[in-house]
Amino acid sequence: MVVLRLGPAIALLRSGVGPRRPEHDRIATADLIAATGRFDIAVERRPSGRPRLAPPYPELGVSFSWRDGLLLAGFDPEGAVGVDIEPADTSGRLEPGRLASDHFAPGEAAAVMARSGDDALDLFLRLWVAKEAVLKLTGRGVYDGLHRPDLGWCIASISGDGTPIRLQGTPGHTAVEVAVARPAVPGRPAPPYCALARLLQE
Repeated sequence: MVVLRLGPAIALLRSGVGPRRPEHDRIATADLIAATGRFDIAVERRPSGRPRLAPPYPELGVSFSWRDGLLLAGFDPEGAVGVDIEPADTSGRLEPGRLASDHFAPGEAAAVMARSGDDALDLFLRLWVAKEAVLKLTGRGVYDGLHRPDLGWCIASISGDGTPIRLQGTPGHTAVEVAVARPAVPGRPAPPYCALARLLQE
């Protein structure tokens, strides 16, 4: 199921997927071929374990995120892509205000803390998956910190499903585009949070 589109990039969601990487590769390859009609898509693995595409596609034109039986696969035939998925927290265990204060840029944390209950949690998780998708795309990780990219200026946009958000390039960084959506998944009590990010061609 295609859940996000940004230009030529797509993100596909599949439920009922186990944690093993070979299964991810097989399922994502089949789903991407079915969704695009491109029969030359082949997913491989780098020595680090990160998925990559075989030629003729860009090596980093594929990205996976797996959580709790949900596999999100991103594909861009023209350049690098990043995805992230988080299940909705239906248990109420997360503390969005505290986590935002600890990990996000000041403006983002303030926006989360200005909300309460489910609204605060929704914004926190939208920001989290968007940031992770961009970090995967740019080759950074959450261990480098989640204060960047700073999405505090686009809170209204990130709250809308599928709204493209353009992040301007800075010295040493290319401009990227990111979007977040919450697709319904049969058998799930609440839609998960999905994000897709892609490099913009300059």
